[in-house]
Amino acid sequence: MKKWLVCIALTHVFGATGFAASVDTFGIGAKATSLAGAVCASSDDVFSTYYNPAALSQLKQAQITAAIQMADPHLQFHDFTVSGGETAAGTDLSDIGPVDFKDDADSLYIPSLGYAQPLTKDISFGIAGYIPFGLDVKWGKNPSENPGAYNWFHSYYIRETVNPTVSYKINDTMSVGLGVSLGKSKSGAEKILHYPTAPSDYNAAFTGHDTYDPAFAQYVATNVSVAAAQAYTALALSHAVDGSKLELELEDTFNHSVNAGFLYKPKDSFAAGLTFRGRADAKFEGDVTINGTKVTTAEMRYDHPEQIQAGIMVKPIEPVTLELDVVWTRWSINESQTTYFKQPLMGLLSSETLERDWNNTNQIRIGAEWQVNPMVALRAGYFYDPSPVPDDTFDIMWPDADRKTYSIGAGFDFGNWEVDTSLQFAYAETKRIIGGESDNLNDPYNPMPFVYDGYTVSTSADGYLMGYGVSVTYKF
Repeated sequence: MKKWLVCIALTHVFGATGFAASVDTFGIGAKATSLAGAVCASSDDVFSTYYNPAALSQLKQAQITAAIQMADPHLQFHDFTVSGGETAAGTDLSDIGPVDFKDDADSLYIPSLGYAQPLTKDISFGIAGYIPFGLDVKWGKNPSENPGAYNWFHSYYIRETVNPTVSYKINDTMSVGLGVSLGKSKSGAEKILHYPTAPSDYNAAFTGHDTYDPAFAQYVATNVSVAAAQAYTALALSHAVDGSKLELELEDTFNHSVNAGFLYKPKDSFAAGLTFRGRADAKFEGDVTINGTKVTTAEMRYDHPEQIQAGIMVKPIEPVTLELDVVWTRWSINESQTTYFKQPLMGLLSSETLERDWNNTNQIRIGAEWQVNPMVALRAGYFYDPSPVPDDTFDIMWPDADRKTYSIGAGFDFGNWEVDTSLQFAYAETKRIIGGESDNLNDPYNPMPFVYDGYTVSTSADGYLMGYGVSVTYKF
């Protein structure tokens, strides 16, 4: 029991500093990462708690594993152009761009830690801490160099979990497993506010006067709409914060989900696995600041999606293991992302909604291992990961694209000690091209549509990521 408690404590220490590199994890543990995560039917270490809880039944002795994955992203927007804007009076506005800009993110360090042991000949227990979902993207915050800073120049989103799991061997060929993933989540974003138009500009467009006119606000409310009059009145305050930094820091202190698995292994040369990772309901709360001063508090619901992973493992010849997995993720559970403000932001905005309309995805994962000798194993993997983000809801907060990921690695068995390594290269399959269809990109440049409107954003984006990982295991 003391060993389990130590594992839980260390998980929280590591997890507090961990950020994953994309919407979905690139791997947990160096062995699985080098095999592209295609281990649902062949997992045999402590991170079976994630990949297939039933596979814990394959462990022969107690073991503890500490792992670290480093991700180095290189992302770029090309020809970022904001064009087509006009005032309410029909006057054309100047275009912004085209501008190229790159990410400004540091390398990301993603830790994981686990312990597992057989309890009886049929029952095994494991507990692991890891980060199953996450993102951390940062860009330059100077709008003259990065006009996308009006959209977002920094965004992050992570779920940190501790996953106690039990596996039961039904007979010599079948096992089942069940775990509870106990987690907390963090989310945040920063952007530069864009309200360049003063009340006098709006007033002059209709009346020829260059001062704010309360009587005109009443005229707008009567002849246009109350919302238009509110927007007009809010311009004074909005213009005062133009160019300021808005920051959201939100946290969900506890959420949970279920991991369940099934393993069928009639012989050493063939196995089939099935894993279900459940949905976690997350309710975020936190502060909203402008230039470091708290102006309100906010709430946001954003749930972590279900996943189903299925895999088949074969050994065509004794030293070689091959596995093919498919991973289905239900990204469509989040149709939109709404942030609610306890006190209206700048006296007007009670909520902000970003449409998501994400698509469910199917990943194809392939892994191969060659056991060179009892001490050395060589591994390689590949997976294709289609983006869930459609063109019409693409934005800088979630700059996702269809990815291909290649990995290699090696494992070294020194008896009680094992060391596993991994090297990954992930890249966007093609440039992501946006031609003005995304309101999430367009809206920051049209903050007051009753003053000026019509700006659209066109751009293209691509990038790659290098990943390096190592796991160290001690067997008792």
